[in-house]
Amino acid sequence: MDADAERCVAPHLTSVLRELAEATAALKPMHPKIFEDVPFVPQLVSALAEGADQYGAMAAIELGYRLQAILPLPQEDYRQDFDAVGARKFDALRGQADRILELPPQHSGREESYTLAGRAIIAHCDILIALWDGEPARGTGGTADVVSMALRRGVPVIHLAMQTGVTSRILWTGYEEFVDSTDLESMPFRLVEPATLHALAHAVIGPPTHPPTLDDLEHYLGERQRRARPRIEYPLLLALFGIKPLRRSAFASERYEEATCVEWLNFRNSCGPERFGVDVTLTDLERSFAWADQLAQHFGQIYRSGHALNFTLAASAVLIALTGLFLPRFAFPLAIAEASVIATFVANTLIGSRQQWHRRWLEYRQLAERVRPMRSLKLLGVASPPIAGRQGEGSTASWIEWYARAQWRAAGCPTGRLTDATGLTQAIVREELEPQIRYNHGSGHQMHVLDHRLHQVGIMLFCLTILSCILSVVVNLISHASHEVHLMFIVASAGLPTIGAAIFGIRMQGDFCSTAERSLITADDLTRIAKALDNPANSLARQTDLAEAAAATMLSDVAEWRRAYNLRTLQFV
Repeated sequence: MDADAERCVAPHLTSVLRELAEATAALKPMHPKIFEDVPFVPQLVSALAEGADQYGAMAAIELGYRLQAILPLPQEDYRQDFDAVGARKFDALRGQADRILELPPQHSGREESYTLAGRAIIAHCDILIALWDGEPARGTGGTADVVSMALRRGVPVIHLAMQTGVTSRILWTGYEEFVDSTDLESMPFRLVEPATLHALAHAVIGPPTHPPTLDDLEHYLGERQRRARPRIEYPLLLALFGIKPLRRSAFASERYEEATCVEWLNFRNSCGPERFGVDVTLTDLERSFAWADQLAQHFGQIYRSGHALNFTLAASAVLIALTGLFLPRFAFPLAIAEASVIATFVANTLIGSRQQWHRRWLEYRQLAERVRPMRSLKLLGVASPPIAGRQGEGSTASWIEWYARAQWRAAGCPTGRLTDATGLTQAIVREELEPQIRYNHGSGHQMHVLDHRLHQVGIMLFCLTILSCILSVVVNLISHASHEVHLMFIVASAGLPTIGAAIFGIRMQGDFCSTAERSLITADDLTRIAKALDNPANSLARQTDLAEAAAATMLSDVAEWRRAYNLRTLQFV
């Protein structure tokens, strides 16, 4: 960056950095229930390239920013790209960086290395500041290429012009709907002004503004550990039909962090810095996953048990009423029993609706599955988490997406030198993808068997009903049946289909067949990705693409599952 460009951009850059820091810091007192009571420190992620990168990093540090560096090459190799002045600045900035990630050299050359560094910076930033002359890309890895990549990813770009007479703008697909992210010429924009910078920071980093969504976020942050699991109707159903034995976990869970400790410890040991050179702070991600995962299990069991109980109670009420035909002397206590069953049905439904078992189960499970693959994506350094939903001004984005993004941001950049990308991806296949493949295969098989057995029992009960009706006709044709025999056939013809209908209701509400199909499809997709990742000839870019595809596949499975269950609230049946 020459002296004229520096004079042109210097006041704008300092102002932008200051306004963004102030706008972000202002979010904490606005939402005390959401943000922790710790000092806010803004962060800048930079490749520390000669010129604009180094100038921007120095300006940020002067304003109190923390510096995280992502280098396209090992330090000693990268340093050769600088002149003497640039090398001295690079060394000084490197010493002030909290974290430094060094990417390995790429076989295709330095352009590919610079492209990967740009991709990594985009993965770890919320807003990209581009000191750019506005000219089209003259190759891969340059500023124009990184700007285009950021816009395709939905990251807003603050374009600070490096020449006089050119207006600085904020480019972002979030300013309008249905935007072609590849068309820079028609990209929606706002002028770089204090008000628009504050609005941008609040839109990108601030929590959801939609009141119900904000309430759900605050509700989640206020959740407590729920180790006792008093509702065991669903686990009993699985045990009754031979799907899964009744275990201690059906009655109580471990402490949330302990429940995931073993799995995450294995991941750390297999993918840690001592093996592949890159380290990531996983403690907060692990805790976030543990809470979302265990709460999802808790409310999933309660919700499914609530449905199983409701169908059982509905059938029981009919059977109690039919029992009164046999035992007229007990009409009064049977009437009380029937009323109690109906009252329990109503109470179960109202409590489930009021406590939002259904919503909490779906949302907490989706959050857990968004956080889970972040550990692998972080280690690769270049990868980004899947994009879910539209982010923009005035959008009603899910609190789940916001919270997951906050966890990704809090984990920061990885640090260290990636020494063996192929070995790391193979470890990720073993510790991340293969367990998910086994889980989906196992879950799909269990749900298929449960659906089949419920179907068989329901059909058997309806067949017995038909047989009872036929026997009733035959008995009446052969001889005059007694009153007790008539009652027996009435009870059989009414009671058996009632139980069958309850079983079919549980089957339809549980959607076990579709769940099994989705699980098996996901397992097959992940298997193909795992095989592709196992190719030692893959470049880091290809490995990153596949890792992102795996995360997107898991997220897509959860999204389809949530859509299928979204309207299956606990209600009167």
